[in-house]
Amino acid sequence: MSSPRHDEPRRVRLLNYWCIKPGDRAMPARNDLDPIDLGATMLPFLALTDVIREDERLRFRFRISGSAINQGAGVELSGHFIDTVNPNPIYTAYIEGLYRKAVDARRPVFSGSSYVTGTGRTKRLTKRMMCPLSSDGAIVDAVITAQVFESVGRGVPPGMTYADRFDPGIVQFAD
Repeated sequence: MSSPRHDEPRRVRLLNYWCIKPGDRAMPARNDLDPIDLGATMLPFLALTDVIREDERLRFRFRISGSAINQGAGVELSGHFIDTVNPNPIYTAYIEGLYRKAVDARRPVFSGSSYVTGTGRTKRLTKRMMCPLSSDGAIVDAVITAQVFESVGRGVPPGMTYADRFDPGIVQFAD
């Protein structure tokens, strides 16, 4: 298996961009990034997610989500919290866990998973690179993600938020 850093150009591009932006800080701030620098072809595959601290709980709200991600999810994600957009609580917990991993470690996280329809005939694979951002260089307050999708099988693949089941795959630090 190839390294997640080297197997898909959009995720590699985001990770490389994230790595050069922080200067002497642990990670870049949201203001350090200009999605235009990544190129117009990247924009549909990018999401910027705010990390919201509510007492002891972390919540994650999509500030902006590209069209390819929205299409893969089956719903417009911008402005929505992860825990309110997905009716599958197990999948919601999985995605929130990925964000928490990036937030707690303050490191980029690569992950891949698949999800299927009830018949199992149509499967969609998704892979994402989640890179934490920090305004003060210490506390993560946002995450930028590059996410791609691939359909396998016959028929129209389900949107991620409407899948009957999902299979978590690889999760690893990517830096």
